[in-house]
Amino acid sequence: MMHDVRWEELEEVTTDHARKRMNQRGITTAAIDLALRYGLADYRNGALRYTIGRKESARYRDIEPRLVRYHGVHVVCASDGGQILTTYRNKNFARRKHKRTQFTS
Repeated sequence: MMHDVRWEELEEVTTDHARKRMNQRGITTAAIDLALRYGLADYRNGALRYTIGRKESARYRDIEPRLVRYHGVHVVCASDGGQILTTYRNKNFARRKHKRTQFTS
């Protein structure tokens, strides 16, 4: 098991908004650290998002068994990966998909 990142290491790259959301939603620095290390990275709406889902938990369970505890944690970073903008929990990954917009003529 790898060591947890210390808050001092994350504090420099975490916005005030992200710190507030972490506190409100009970998301720990360990959850943030694991999402950044093992989460699925995707680029959407001008931001880089790391997500811990069931597939990531299964893939890395031998290396990091705590991932199961953080299933559904999302960490949204600036597009260059330099800053953590916000974080939230959402276990319903179907909602992540964009809905098609229907145009009327």
